Amino acid sequence: MPPKTRRSQPKAADSEPEAVTTGKTLPPSSTNPPLLFVLPENRSKDSRILTLPHPATTNPVRFFFCPDDGIYEFRRIAAPKKAPRSWLLAPEEHEDTGGRQAPSLVEEHDVSKGFAIEQPDLFVATPMDPLFMLLPALAADIQEDAPKLFLSLDDHLDNLPPSKHLQHVLQSATFRVTLEKRTMAVCDHVEVGNEKMYRLSVERVVRELVKKAEKMVVNGLPASMEHDLVQEALQRPVPIIVRQESSSGLEVEPATDSQSSVPSMPAGDPQASVLSAMTVETDVTSTSTVSARNHGASDEVVRLLRVRTALDTMLTSYVAPTLRGQVQSVLSSKKAPVDFKPLDDYLQQLTSMRKEVQALRSLSDNISRKRSHVDEEVEAAREEKRRKKEEEEAKKKNQSRGTKQLAKVNTSGMQKLSSFFTKAPAKKAKS
Repeated sequence: MPPKTRRSQPKAADSEPEAVTTGKTLPPSSTNPPLLFVLPENRSKDSRILTLPHPATTNPVRFFFCPDDGIYEFRRIAAPKKAPRSWLLAPEEHEDTGGRQAPSLVEEHDVSKGFAIEQPDLFVATPMDPLFMLLPALAADIQEDAPKLFLSLDDHLDNLPPSKHLQHVLQSATFRVTLEKRTMAVCDHVEVGNEKMYRLSVERVVRELVKKAEKMVVNGLPASMEHDLVQEALQRPVPIIVRQESSSGLEVEPATDSQSSVPSMPAGDPQASVLSAMTVETDVTSTSTVSARNHGASDEVVRLLRVRTALDTMLTSYVAPTLRGQVQSVLSSKKAPVDFKPLDDYLQQLTSMRKEVQALRSLSDNISRKRSHVDEEVEAAREEKRRKKEEEEAKKKNQSRGTKQLAKVNTSGMQKLSSFFTKAPAKKAKS
């Protein structure tokens, strides 16, 4: 019989080769990445994104132009730097475009043909009044000494800086009607034959801007502008009083409604006469939202400040400096369509109150520093007295019984032990 041997293990069946996954190579980053724009709905097919001179600075800026709806400016919306964000865009099929591809925000779509934008900026097209584009042309010769002449609209438009995109806007017949309407709103006009002639009127410009500002107030200012420029500016300080203490001088504390806002001073204090006529109030820094009920301004004062805030925003953002100064001069004169005197009086009152508060704060700081210095000296004397007392108590505890008994012996009339060791006085010589 053949010898028994260890059976060899059966060969494993050849396994199928593992599928090797190869990653798709991404294209390099673009040096000119695309931007994400939000455009108005129902826009005309002839609408374009153009580069036009900004009405306030004449710098070239991107605008969206629609012959039917007018000019739109782009507002940039960016994510906070502390919260990194990015856009992921992918193509999307449109039935009404014959199957053409267009980038769109990804919503459960295949992103294999998409791309990412590192900067999460969003540019939203917001409507802008064409009047602001016309003002630089209408006010081109407003500072010249020569009398202002009536000119045609084309002659005024020739004052604008040359631009191919601007010519495209001016040549639109539909938009031309809008330009003429806005020109008549701010200009004195006459008819010469079949042609209208225009001359800019600063008073008309002011009335038109005030009308737009009041409309902004009715619709509501942005929350940040309302809080920072209106409510915070009208916030009244919280009153405080100065009360007298018997031992440590004066102390400043918030006043209640039942307490007087005039501080009480010690008799004979030379500063008493100064502070007695002072309205003692201090500013309050609060992190909570300031509401209109927290200040003492009337509804008319609040409305006037909102109108002025809207006017200042428009003048700074859309009006050239050459015309801005004349508009502000009219607003501060008797020709202004709105009277800001109640607002100016209230703001002047707040300014005076804050100055008085600053004077009181300086006085209270000096008193606090003097009081702190006196308290430090008193505390140091108490500490020294406490230390000496503790040393004496510790010394008494370490004395023996015999030493304590000797301390009770009456030593009056006895000579001290050191007297026996002193040098004897020299004897006088006999004469």
